[in-house]
Amino acid sequence: MGTQNRNFSVLVAATLAATISGACDTVLVGDDDCTPANHCTLLGNGDAACYPGYEWEDPRDPTNLHCVPSSNPLEIAPIIASFSATPSIVVAGTPTNVAWSWTYSNSPSPEPTCTVDHDVGTVTNGAETNIAITDSTTYTLTCTNKVGSNSAQTTLSVVAEPVAPILATFTATPSSVVENQQSDVTWTWTYANSPAPTPTCVIDHGVGTLTVGTTTSVSLTSATTYTLTCTNSAGGYLMQTTITTTPQAVAPVLATFTATPSSVLTGTATNVTWAWTYANSPAPTPTCVIDRGVGSLTTGSTTSISITDSTVYRLTCTNSAGSYQMQTTITTTAQTNAPILATFIATPNSVIAGHATNVTWTWTYANNPTPTPECLIYGIVGMLTNGSTTTISITDNTSYTLLCSNSSGEDTAELTIDVEAMGDAPVLSGFSVSPAIVQVDTATSVMWSWVYANAPTPTPTCTIDQTVGSATHGQVSSLSLGTDTLFTLTCSNSAGADTAEVVVRTIPGVVEPSFTKVTTGSDYTCGIKTDGTVACWGDNALGWATRPNGTLVDISAAAEATCFVHTDHTVTCLGRFWFGDVTPPSGSFIAVSTGGNHACGIKTDGAVACWGSCSSGQCTPPAESFVAVSTGSGHTCGIKTDDTVVCWGQNDDGQATAPSGSFVAISAGNQHSCGIKTDDTVVCWGLNTVGQSTPPLGAFIDVTAVKSSLTSCGIKSDNSITCWGNDLAYADEIAQSSDSFVSLSFGSYHACGITTADTVTCFGANDISQATPPSGGFLTVSAEFEGGCGVKTDNTLGCWGYYAHDSIPSGSFVTVAVGDSHGCGLRTDNTIACWGYNLDGQATPPAGSFISVGVGSYHSCAIKADNTIVCWGDNEYGQLDHPAGSFVFLAVGSYHACAIKADNTAACWGYNGSGQATPPEGFFIAVDTRGGHTCWVHSNNSVVCMGNNVSWQSTPPAGSFSAVGVGDNHTCGLETDDTVTCWGDEAYGRIEPPAGGFVAISGARGFSCGIQDTGILTCWGSVVR
Repeated sequence: MGTQNRNFSVLVAATLAATISGACDTVLVGDDDCTPANHCTLLGNGDAACYPGYEWEDPRDPTNLHCVPSSNPLEIAPIIASFSATPSIVVAGTPTNVAWSWTYSNSPSPEPTCTVDHDVGTVTNGAETNIAITDSTTYTLTCTNKVGSNSAQTTLSVVAEPVAPILATFTATPSSVVENQQSDVTWTWTYANSPAPTPTCVIDHGVGTLTVGTTTSVSLTSATTYTLTCTNSAGGYLMQTTITTTPQAVAPVLATFTATPSSVLTGTATNVTWAWTYANSPAPTPTCVIDRGVGSLTTGSTTSISITDSTVYRLTCTNSAGSYQMQTTITTTAQTNAPILATFIATPNSVIAGHATNVTWTWTYANNPTPTPECLIYGIVGMLTNGSTTTISITDNTSYTLLCSNSSGEDTAELTIDVEAMGDAPVLSGFSVSPAIVQVDTATSVMWSWVYANAPTPTPTCTIDQTVGSATHGQVSSLSLGTDTLFTLTCSNSAGADTAEVVVRTIPGVVEPSFTKVTTGSDYTCGIKTDGTVACWGDNALGWATRPNGTLVDISAAAEATCFVHTDHTVTCLGRFWFGDVTPPSGSFIAVSTGGNHACGIKTDGAVACWGSCSSGQCTPPAESFVAVSTGSGHTCGIKTDDTVVCWGQNDDGQATAPSGSFVAISAGNQHSCGIKTDDTVVCWGLNTVGQSTPPLGAFIDVTAVKSSLTSCGIKSDNSITCWGNDLAYADEIAQSSDSFVSLSFGSYHACGITTADTVTCFGANDISQATPPSGGFLTVSAEFEGGCGVKTDNTLGCWGYYAHDSIPSGSFVTVAVGDSHGCGLRTDNTIACWGYNLDGQATPPAGSFISVGVGSYHSCAIKADNTIVCWGDNEYGQLDHPAGSFVFLAVGSYHACAIKADNTAACWGYNGSGQATPPEGFFIAVDTRGGHTCWVHSNNSVVCMGNNVSWQSTPPAGSFSAVGVGDNHTCGLETDDTVTCWGDEAYGRIEPPAGGFVAISGARGFSCGIQDTGILTCWGSVVR
């Protein structure tokens, strides 16, 4: 750029503004710059000039382009920023006051004088003038001072004469809202004309001024009429619209549902009136439907139905807020038939003269009378039901007449009871021994008990063979048997004799199982026994401890998942990962390791495959060949065939950064890892906040980086255990153990290890039997809430899980029963000892001599030595109100009890909400019950169940049974071939008992237990053992 001249003239504001806004060049004059930093700018003609308010630093030096603040006031020409006229619209030809206003974009000095054309003249800012125009006109404002001038324009629009608005429509959308609820309403209206100028519109009730299509929020308690007022200079117009309200939606809650009549004749079309009421006031009105083809209808409607069996109808009432269901049952009755008696029997049919005798009256019909007849026997007080027992005392042969009648007619039958001379031979109805199992060649105390079906006179004397000798009811003897033995009871008096038999089973001397590997999950433990089969114990809530069939080569458990390597080298996994799929891949494997949410296995070709949650890369092993693998919480480590260690996955704390060297063992924990080197020393890496990665010196044969704790533990070369890092809650138990170990496994709150004797020893939490390895030596078993108790071969009590605590009584027992929170045992001296929760006195037994005991939730019952029943504890549901009479078998449920009478018929008392305390007809040899259902073993060895059947637990299969064990929602039966069959809720394997023979079973809440004919106590279901 060439040299420029400096302009000494005054730079006007308009020119300066344009120059400043466009200046971007630097003007060179000599050695100086014309720059904004020097307050200098370049004019359009190429001359340099100072900014307004500045002057040349040296006016005499044309090469000095530096500007300094001016010593004289600034003179600036006006620049108009805006110009407006108010109003901007006028009526054609009508004089109107118009206000003129404008603003400057600068501060002109001196003050300009301003004029508006079209004869308006000189004006001041904000001043009004009166004008009258017929067409739209553009006005020009010119403002001038001595420095310069500037102009701006505005236009006044012309409209015709104003037209007042006339509304045509006014609507609110929606036109109905829910009471007391904020609702958005859109307001719209139309005109019947074209109002001018545009009206201003207002809606009352606080809505305010708005334009058509505006949405506002309203909340109404009742229907409300809104008034729209639209106004312009020519006038106004009103129109109204109403918004109605509906109550807030309330879902229906049915109170009653009835069908009238509630019973109909089988197969006959009958008009039924359906009626229902609500427990609330549903809104809007529900729509109601009845199933089984009845359809939609309103209360009080009548429809015709024809049914052949009692039928449950379901009513479903629904509105926008929800729905509700209720059921009613219409029963059926057959066409009425008068009774025709076929037989009439009295048992016994002969009695001792003048002797009070219990007689059972039974009869049959030659037809199927309906309705059920009512029957009475002349001479017997009151109505009787078939099978009723009454007491008679007669001196001569006596005829009795049975009269049975219903609404269709009546019939009679007669029989004669003969009288005999005084004297009644004993009739035995039951003979039992407890326990009914003894260990072979081991002296065991057993209790003998029996009951008569009559009242023999004179009192019989009784003997038991097999060297037992003379015996009394409730007597305890010591037996030592080499094999199963049949015992015969013979009771006789001057009138005759009777015999009964019972078998005492033998189990072999118990050999505790030995193991080759043990692994622990959250609250359970599994191990591979020396024969390759699996044993598990503890919690099995999601099936993670369900024993697989067959034999295994490896097993690994962690948290809530267990993986097994079978002898065919396939892998199966049970339970769950919290994240990721627990299902293993296909392939041939030789080893497996299970972490918290993933697992890895070594294939037969040495490669590693992983599955489960893989978010940190813990499932992506290197393409190497491995001899060992260990999964941690979020990482995995393995020993390669060259004995070096490599880790992969989460490495926040260095837990996956393995050291160099050769290793023989590896263990991945939560945030640290440990391994044993070829020189038998231990090295750890990763998180070391409490010393968990600082192992002690010495030689080790096993090491574990515990996943559930900031702890590491190892087995030293002398087979003792040492731990470092954070103390375990059960550290004292480990320290006090005298066992020698070869391996360890740690669960969430417990640990188990294999000893040098190949047995398993466990430490820590044991609330679900997770620290109690399976064992034998039990003669009876009673299981309930996450554990149980049994009588051991030395007649002492042994308990596990929930019931394993210090309050278990010592001494010699023949049987035991446990309930929700207490237990009772029958001692060999015929007394009862109880322990546990005793708020209602359920653990305070009465004094006396007993032959059987059972416990419920908050009560207990027992059979006394005279075969009568006594109960104690809570009686909220009448569970203490037992019937009179002689009994041979007792089963106590949660709030009820059932028993078998001396005549082998059934009796129940207490809570009967599901029919569990409704005794069936027939003759029975065994019974068991729990919360909601009861099962009986019939004298023909079939099973019949009463009560809750939601999981088919009361629908037994066909078969030949000797005993039953009732759980909450499942049932197991001991068949006469010694196998166990279960039915009902199939969750957690509770109806999948182990194969093999059993000698005793017990149902529990969610699981069952049994004593196998090998003498081993085993459990299956939600708790395993």
